[in-house]
Amino acid sequence: MPIKNCFLCQPDRELIVWENEHLVAMVGLGPITQNYFVVGTKDHIRSFSDAKNEENILPSLAKVRKILSNNDQHLLMTENGRVPVCRTDGTNHEEHCFHAHVLLFDSPDIGSIASSYFGEKRTFQSLSAAYDYSAALEPYHLVSSSPADYTVFSQPLNVPRQLFRSLVAHLVGEEGSEDWQKHPQILRAKKMANQTRRRLGESDAR
Repeated sequence: MPIKNCFLCQPDRELIVWENEHLVAMVGLGPITQNYFVVGTKDHIRSFSDAKNEENILPSLAKVRKILSNNDQHLLMTENGRVPVCRTDGTNHEEHCFHAHVLLFDSPDIGSIASSYFGEKRTFQSLSAAYDYSAALEPYHLVSSSPADYTVFSQPLNVPRQLFRSLVAHLVGEEGSEDWQKHPQILRAKKMANQTRRRLGESDAR
């Protein structure tokens, strides 16, 4: 059931840059890098690990990541898997229920920095292998610097909210902008969405 104010249940059409029957990709609010996207499932699925056996979900995720990457520069991909972010106590704390979703950043790798926040990590060379491993973890955190490099972190050690956004913000000189609710930058996000749709349209026309 759609939840009021859930940006993945009711995505802003002005922010959407790509979609198919399974996924929707949109410029995220609070864009802290030149290219920043949220890719989520249209169905209510707890994580992409839970979606790994759904037909065409993981191929669709790999496809849209490649499409959105510009000039063969791989976008950094992160996921907070099975993290309970939807509250019903009136705080409206990142209310987007359980749509599996990843964040894509135009950013250097944050894997080595993220390691200090977790007690365990494993690396894999394929998306399917990473999600096969994470299927037994609750929660899990994934960082991928390229389509051939995936690190799954578990046993979190006092992990702050929006950890991956915070680490990216630090690397790109946007400290203080990691909270997308406090710094939504809506006009910038919509401008980025227009630019991305135009770029993708030009690519399709070639």
